[in-house]
Amino acid sequence: MADVATGARRRGAQLRADRRAAQAPGRDYSHATGEFYGKAVAIKGGRERIGFLVRGLKWAIREFEQALPRIADPEVKKLFAGMRERHARSAAACESVALPQ
Repeated sequence: MADVATGARRRGAQLRADRRAAQAPGRDYSHATGEFYGKAVAIKGGRERIGFLVRGLKWAIREFEQALPRIADPEVKKLFAGMRERHARSAAACESVALPQ
């Protein structure tokens, strides 16, 4: 599970960088993740919490997949495709160590 924690810290740093890059010029970025975070930390048990995080990552992947065809700007599209791939790798890593095989 230590590898998952290290990966989560790295993922958090990448997410912050992605948010800064995706922020529209002149607009504030919303940090409204409190509801998801609150639900995640309320879950007792490592495997159960990781399962919840995986479901959240997979939700985000579906959102990226739906948005990508509508993004015209190649740089923005590349950014969102990268975020989708990082979410997919994070979900796979979590599943490999925390969910029943």
